[in-house]
Amino acid sequence: MTAMTIRQLTPPESEPVTLEQAKGFVRVDTDADDALLSLLITAARQEAEAITGRALGESTWAVSLPSLSGMLEVPLVPCTELVGAAVDGMAVKPEQYGFVPSGVELREPVRAVFTPGPGFPQGETVVTGGAGYPAERVPEPVRQWVRVRVGGLDGQRGSLGGG
Repeated sequence: MTAMTIRQLTPPESEPVTLEQAKGFVRVDTDADDALLSLLITAARQEAEAITGRALGESTWAVSLPSLSGMLEVPLVPCTELVGAAVDGMAVKPEQYGFVPSGVELREPVRAVFTPGPGFPQGETVVTGGAGYPAERVPEPVRQWVRVRVGGLDGQRGSLGGG
């Protein structure tokens, strides 16, 4: 039996730190390094996601399981919406399951819950959902960490064979 897999289907449209914010933090006032800084921002966000276990931008994800026989705590935080569910490649009707989203506030549920109902088919199950903080709701300490990480990565360019 294979384990649960999680993969991102669509990345966030925006980063938790803008290019202008990063340029201000690393004290760059030209546009020559915009492409590189944009890549560093994305890399820093992805590293922060790996460390925190949270999706730091609104994105779409697929969670696949060999079979689902009971409640699933969706391993995406925050998981704000359910796009759909499929078993063995066939869409499952929404009335055959329940979904409680997690929120982006501390008082809201930490994990979303997907619950198969009576008659939910058996087989390889894929739950697709929207996850991630809206860009303006990413916690400020995480934004600051991303800025510091971009600054550190930018400062290492010379040792990495870059400019």
